[in-house]
Amino acid sequence: MAAKKVEIIAEKYEKPRAFINNSEVSVSFSHTKSGLALAISENHNVGCDIEMMNRHVSPQLIKRMKHEKEDDLLYEQLPAVQIWTFKEAALKMMGTGLRNPMHNVQISLGERGSFDVEINNGIQAKICSFQHHDHWITICYR
Repeated sequence: MAAKKVEIIAEKYEKPRAFINNSEVSVSFSHTKSGLALAISENHNVGCDIEMMNRHVSPQLIKRMKHEKEDDLLYEQLPAVQIWTFKEAALKMMGTGLRNPMHNVQISLGERGSFDVEINNGIQAKICSFQHHDHWITICYR
């Protein structure tokens, strides 16, 4: 198997760009004190987030991150930190990160237990979220 040339370009306030053998792929990185997540795709625009499952999200922060059209049931059924990862992964996919407020991201239950994302500018995407050890890991893709 031939070696592949990988180049990653990261500039402040910009989504990282990556190239494999001079062909651009979508990448996203996230880390905590005890974990690292990376999403990479040749076919989808991706964003990812990882957070410790025991991370506390205050009621005030939940109010600030909640989209006006989101169902309250979502916040009753899921841990707030998991919803945080949904929104941060979506904002990373967009390339803005937390410079764009989380309340601009609407999360809804999709088919077969999946989650859908709509960002205020009309962009739609999907969410894949799972637990690994003591972390929530979420990938947003479109």
